[in-house]
Amino acid sequence: MARPQFIFVDTNVAIQEAHLFRRKGGPELIELLRETGVRIVVPEVLRKEYIKHFGEESRTARGLAEKELTKLESLSGQKLTWLLPEANFEQQQALTILHHLNDIIISVPQTEELLLAAAHRSMENRAPSSKSDHGYKDCLIWESILSVAVGGDVRILTRDKAFYDGEKSNKLAPSIVAEAEALDIVLKAYSGKDESGKDNVNRPIFALIEDLCAEHKHVDLARLKPFELSEHPLRISPIAAVPIALPAVTYQAMASSDNEDASLPAAEIELSRLLTNSREQFWAFETKVLGIVAFLNGGNKEDLYALLEKIGIDLTTAKNVCDRLALAGLIQDTGNNYLPVQGRVTEIAAELVEGEVIHLMRMGK
Repeated sequence: MARPQFIFVDTNVAIQEAHLFRRKGGPELIELLRETGVRIVVPEVLRKEYIKHFGEESRTARGLAEKELTKLESLSGQKLTWLLPEANFEQQQALTILHHLNDIIISVPQTEELLLAAAHRSMENRAPSSKSDHGYKDCLIWESILSVAVGGDVRILTRDKAFYDGEKSNKLAPSIVAEAEALDIVLKAYSGKDESGKDNVNRPIFALIEDLCAEHKHVDLARLKPFELSEHPLRISPIAAVPIALPAVTYQAMASSDNEDASLPAAEIELSRLLTNSREQFWAFETKVLGIVAFLNGGNKEDLYALLEKIGIDLTTAKNVCDRLALAGLIQDTGNNYLPVQGRVTEIAAELVEGEVIHLMRMGK
């Protein structure tokens, strides 16, 4: 009989990185869990944390967006703040998303027995207890996992150092491993760090997707293709999509055969066409390079060039595009690495290449 399989996704991964499984591999992971029968363990305390932090992230993002849209309204003369989701949307949104995940979630109620066990663990300073405000909550989460995963395999996705054998380690604390082994629980951790303790470009969710695909070869990977924002049930929009009429770009209009001005010399029209085509090609390259650097949160130049070559961008072009992005202040050249400059532009670019990067990772890079 096959061992039951569970995953635990801490708030720092589920919310900060994946926005409650709505991006950064979240939808793909959910579909994969449904295909494989793997279940997410969600203790009651973690469910509350999901909703709380989803709200905090949402309010922060909405506030920043409102500020920028107001500024853009002043510059453009167009009303744009209607694009914002309604105020206080976040709690209902979080509850709706969790409702869509009911079929793959194992909820763990907060019983007196678990509360007492967590209190004893915390007072005895046993991992994952800590002196931080989250120490007791981590203990309660771990006790909840132990209560449902006996005889099973558990994948732990967390960046919380309290679960690990040292601040920079990617290995679980020995006492946690020993406790699990006593209950016939096999653990595997996904910390987002490599063996040296540095942040790894392969984030926890993507690393888990790779492992599950390798272990469940019967899964039809084609069915796990990245979903568009409007297609996936986890990606529910609280506002209606209304098209905005924007002024035509005269540069491209001039280059269009349907808008040729007979008064312009033929050579000038031809030059406009050539420049437009060239600019569109470079724009596509810049979007991909910026998106990949942002999506992977930076990385070694040689690794980046190798990845870009796999998607059809040769070394000379890749270096040229990276130099242009660095000059534009969108990425930072540190000598051996490129790092993204945080901002809305890099966020959008990362979202545009998300599906392509996930596909590359899934196919073994």
